Amino acid sequence: MRYRSKLDFLTSLILLLPVISSIFRLISVYIVSLTIHMGSLYFILLYMSILVFLYLSIFYEIKDDELIISNLFLKSHIPISSIKKITKTRTFMSAPALSLDRIKIECHKISYVISPVNRAQFISQLQKINSQIKINL
Repeated sequence: MRYRSKLDFLTSLILLLPVISSIFRLISVYIVSLTIHMGSLYFILLYMSILVFLYLSIFYEIKDDELIISNLFLKSHIPISSIKKITKTRTFMSAPALSLDRIKIECHKISYVISPVNRAQFISQLQKINSQIKINL
């Protein structure tokens, strides 16, 4: 089953700030000179395309006995049997997550920080495959 990354208000606002400022610039230049600043318009379209691509490329998939974390062009394949612990975190650490409402998945020597939309269902599905996972939320 595939889970999208949760998207919260603060992260959305931070990601959309360049677009919002470009729209204000576009409007202010139009009000003063009655011309459209094409550079700002191109920037808005390109940046929004990148954001949509980013949002669509971040997901978490439970397939057979494996958790697949997809982030842009990178994919991490984690055997669910290697997952030891899942804890709640609000870290600012760079991660394939579009929300600060995150969970940390700890394996043997490495951990992953993600933010699935339906966290309870996601964790429940992982526990069906590996009942030894310790949950600390």
